[in-house]
This record gives sequence, structure tokens and C-alpha cells, in this order.
Amino acid sequence: MTLSDISIKRPVGVFVLTLMVVVLGVFFLRGLSVDLLPRITYPLVRIIIDWKGASPEEIEENILKKVEASVATTEDAIQVISSAIEGNGSIEVYFEYGKDMDVALADTRAKLDLVRNELPPDLEEPKIYKADPSQLPILDIALSSETKNERDLRDWAENDLSNYFLGIPGLGAVVTSGGRVREIQVLFDQEKVQQYELSTEKILSILRDENMEFPAGRISDKKKEYSVRLLAKFKDASEIGDIIVANREGRFIKVKDVAQVADSFEEQRVLTRFNSKPCVTLSFLKQPNANTVEVVSKINKRAKELLKKKIIPDDVNYAVASSQSYYIENSVKNVGSSAVVGGILAMLTIWFFLHNIKRTFVIAIAIPVSILGTFILMGFSDVTLNIFSLGGLVLAVGMLVDNSIVMLENITRHQSDTDNSIDAAHVGSKEVTSALIASTLTNLAAIIPFFFIKGIASLLFRDMVVTVTVAFIISLFVSLTVVP
Repeated sequence: MTLSDISIKRPVGVFVLTLMVVVLGVFFLRGLSVDLLPRITYPLVRIIIDWKGASPEEIEENILKKVEASVATTEDAIQVISSAIEGNGSIEVYFEYGKDMDVALADTRAKLDLVRNELPPDLEEPKIYKADPSQLPILDIALSSETKNERDLRDWAENDLSNYFLGIPGLGAVVTSGGRVREIQVLFDQEKVQQYELSTEKILSILRDENMEFPAGRISDKKKEYSVRLLAKFKDASEIGDIIVANREGRFIKVKDVAQVADSFEEQRVLTRFNSKPCVTLSFLKQPNANTVEVVSKINKRAKELLKKKIIPDDVNYAVASSQSYYIENSVKNVGSSAVVGGILAMLTIWFFLHNIKRTFVIAIAIPVSILGTFILMGFSDVTLNIFSLGGLVLAVGMLVDNSIVMLENITRHQSDTDNSIDAAHVGSKEVTSALIASTLTNLAAIIPFFFIKGIASLLFRDMVVTVTVAFIISLFVSLTVVP
């Protein structure tokens, strides 16, 4: 007894099974993460080291050679590439595809720590991270104002506004760029520095020692205990100028005697413009497994609330500069409309040849059941809805109805030759069962080699191949159960 025979004898069971597939398919569809691209983790760990003022030759000699020699011994590392520009060194460590990158990151960090004490003491803390294209900004918001200057706008956006978004589920980080960043500059007069027999290094060391805040123990009495802290951080630029740096024959030499203290800005290395006007940009990064469309929707909803409550004031112009969700939603709509149009054309073709509305309705049921069944297995396979998986689903729509059409046509032919439609269904389904299985296995045999492709192609096309494979399998089961 074949699967088709069981389905014909148990129509209620097939109906319940079909309903279960529909319900589970809708459930898994709502839970699938929606992204522009598949989840791709390149086998690459990148190390960035900043050393202000250093030449590329100094960075290579004092940093890169030492770090290279250490990280090259990381387990499964196959290639190390480094580069240096003024004030910055970069090291890229490549691993075999399939390597657990969390383990690779931890191993690389451990190798970097081994040489940390051999590096120059005044360089900034090295940054080490995995290369992950999913960590590109999902939303960029441009802020501009006619009344606020660039420094105040940047300070407000970075220290105030960005905090209102941090509690959104799925949001990983908010990065601020553009505008002007406040910087206290001490501009030395070298003639006066030499005149008082001082050095800039000594003055800078004194300023560091004066600008500090740390715990200084505790004071206890009979009833209470008090924590003591030394609060000596500068609160105003004028305080820096009054710091004493030397004593020459009873005369105190202050910073303002040998230098000019200016409350100014950092050198602007990143310029942001929106509609040709200076602006500050908030870039939103999502968590790795978060739904891009859902996170962007929540960010936009939160922004509307802040506008309504005047937390974003009227004198600040708020605009969305770019959004990944826009492209994702358009892609999903285009793919969905293509699938619907394809299904309608398939049904019209069936009606044209069979001239039977009821049998055309069978195909109309088979298509969505096959697609929803595909969503179930996509959920179990950890596949996201992206342009590759949706493209695979569109490619498979035509194949989804092929098996059902063959089954339906053969049953229809046998039923037209006899009055016993049940027996005709048994005979017609049994005739083509082996042919449908062979046809599906042939299609799968052409796809399976793609699972063994290595490299970046396997990361990109995995979702498409999984989707097409699952769709073929589901279409076979639908043609052997629902259609008969």
C-alpha cells in the first residue's frame, strides 16, 4: 500500500495533517528572522591598533612584527596580513572555513595578550573583533539644527538622545558620527618653555597627575563609616591654566605662562552631510540573530514617541538617511507578488487544459500548503528570510506544482474512463508514484553537490540551496497525499 492509497482511504487524517502544516507554517513564518543577506560569518579576525603620531615604519617595527609573530601561531590560522598607515596598524588573521569564530576570536585575543607588555606603553588599547557583514548599520538617522552648533548637537545626540534607544529588544549598539567633538587644547609657546627650562613631557605629566579622581579610603567614627574620594578632575579649561608646573627663584610658573589653553574641537576627520547640510548621524547596529525589519520598526516607533514628547526638540531636524528594512520589505513584497502571480498563472494553465474548477482548486490548495511546509523546515534549518532564500523559493514555485499536476492529470484521466472514482484515484496515483519519486530525486541529485561547495559561495548560497531542496521534498509529499 502506497502513501497515496493511505491518503485516499483517510481523507480526514489528510485534512487534519494539512491544517496542521498550514498552522505550523504560519507560526514558523512569523518567527523567521528577516534580513537582507544570509547570516555570514567570515573566517576572519581583525586587530586594529592606534598609535597617534607614529609613522608607518615605526608601527611596523614596534607593533606589527611582534603581534604578527604571536597571532600567526593561533590554532587553524592560515594567513596573516598586516598594513600600516600614519597612526594606525591593522592585522587580519584568516582561518579555515567552518572554524568556530567565537573560539578563533578567543584564541587570537589570548595570543595578542602574550605580547601586550612588549608593545609601546602609550598606544591605545588594541581593538579585536570578528568580521561580520550583518553588523552593518540597519538604520542611519540624520540630525541637523539651525540653532544648535555642531558641537552641542553632537554632545546631545551622543550623551542624551542615543540612550533613549538602548533598551529596544534586538538593538546591539548606537554609534554617533559627524559633528564636532569637544577637545581641550594646550598650545605651547616653545620659546617660553625653553626660557623656564621646562619640557612639554614634564608639563603633560603634571597635568595628568592633577586631573584625577579615585577612592582615597574611608573614615570611621563610632556610628558611621564614610567613603573618601579624591575629586580633582578639571571642570573648566581655565583651571588648567592655573596649574603650577615649576618654581623659579620663588616665582610660581603656571601653565598659562608657557601655553595657551583653548576650549576647542578635535580635528574633524569624518564629515557627515544630509541634503548638503552638516548633520550628526546615529547609526543603529542590531544583535546577530535579531530581525532587521522588526528592530527598525521599533526604532522608528521610539523616535516618533520622542518627537511627540518633545525630547527631540522642534529646532532639531530628524530624518532617516538610510534603512535596510526598506530594501528588505521591497524584496519580500516583490518575491511575494511574483510567487502569487506564478501560482495564479499555474492555476489558469490547469483550468485551460482540464476545464474543471474543482480540480484547479486542488492545485490552488497544493501551492500554499507546499510553501507553508517549506517555511516549517526553513525554521528548523535556521534559515532566514533574505534575498537568497526568497529567490530560491521563487525558483521552486514552478517545481512545487509539477508533481501535483502530474498526479492530478493522471487521476483525472482514469476517472474519465470509469464510474468508480475511488478506484480510479488508487490506480492513477499508483501509476505515477514511482515516477514522481524518481523525478524529485533527480532534481535533488542535481542540487546536493552544492552542499559540498566551500568558501564564500557556500556561505552566500546555502540558504537558497536549503530552500529549494526543502521545497522539492515538501512538493513530493503534497502530491502524494493532498492531491489524491
